[in-house]
Amino acid sequence: MEPVKLVIATHGQFGIELMRSAEILIGPMQAVYQLSLRSEDNFDTFVAHAQALLTTLTGPVCGLVDLNGGTPANAMTFLTRQFPMRVVAGLNLPMLLESYLQVSRQPDTSLAEVVQTCLQAGQRSVVETTAKYQRNKS
Repeated sequence: MEPVKLVIATHGQFGIELMRSAEILIGPMQAVYQLSLRSEDNFDTFVAHAQALLTTLTGPVCGLVDLNGGTPANAMTFLTRQFPMRVVAGLNLPMLLESYLQVSRQPDTSLAEVVQTCLQAGQRSVVETTAKYQRNKS
């Protein structure tokens, strides 16, 4: 089975900077690809950029997008008709780290398992830290 590839698709430089932040924590990342929606892009141009990238990849793809309903999410979801890909919206650093470490340490992980990891990481990582601190302080 071909390992799952991660494709980050975001507005502006968010994906690039998120990858840089992840690499500060875990070192260089392999087989992670990035697409940026530029201000001059529209849905069609972004789809074309994504198609050009996805055509070069083999095996399953997990698309990680920043905003549900945004152009990157809509374009990547549209392309699931053409490519073996699933898309998860709400990308954050914990989600990227956990999905990358899972794929890099367990190359036989299925696409469904990577998607589940992303969803769980997203749910676990959104917390109000002040409430947690106040609870531990008393």
